[in-house]
Amino acid sequence: MIDRLAEKGNPKAFRFTRPKQDGRFDFSFSGIKTAVRDLITKRGQTPFEMEDLCASFQEAVASWLVEKTIDACRFKKVNDIVVGGGVSANSRLRSHLSEEAQPYGIRVWFPPLFLTVDNAAMIARRGFELYRRGRRSDWKISAHPHLKIGGPSC
Repeated sequence: MIDRLAEKGNPKAFRFTRPKQDGRFDFSFSGIKTAVRDLITKRGQTPFEMEDLCASFQEAVASWLVEKTIDACRFKKVNDIVVGGGVSANSRLRSHLSEEAQPYGIRVWFPPLFLTVDNAAMIARRGFELYRRGRRSDWKISAHPHLKIGGPSC
């Protein structure tokens, strides 16, 4: 929806500050999400302003992702980028990353749009498979974001 609304908006209508991160390749979107929420809450957006807001948000996020990705590739001497998850469907990310990677000889690989599912859908699918096999957890379950699928707890 952001991609669709952004097509009609002005990507320079709203300015979002870059997140301050300690690590060279770290990034966070919590600040920009809060800024967008606050703008909507304080101003009450008209449909035209919402298009501008989506275009500005999309441009900021795509720029940050592309900048960090290209920097990491150059630092690690990587020549291929594979983009996945729901964000890989975003048209601005696709065009901007491809444009910025080209001068460095970095190839960018995007899945076909029909395969650009959100990671949550993949996790839900895995959970469904485990459930069908009789695997259950009690209510004391906790998140472990660094576990690998197929590892000891799967």
